[in-house]
Amino acid sequence: MNASDLLAVQWRKSTASGHEGGDCVEVADLCIATVGRDTNAPDGA
Repeated sequence: MNASDLLAVQWRKSTASGHEGGDCVEVADLCIATVGRDTNAPDGA
């Protein structure tokens, strides 16, 4: 799987993220796994 495969994924803010706003961690449920990404680098792996 590469970054372009994740374009249609429904991302949501992780409960591990703080509630003060700013930078956060996003997660998405996939058929095969749950993945995460840093909002500072949404195009990264």
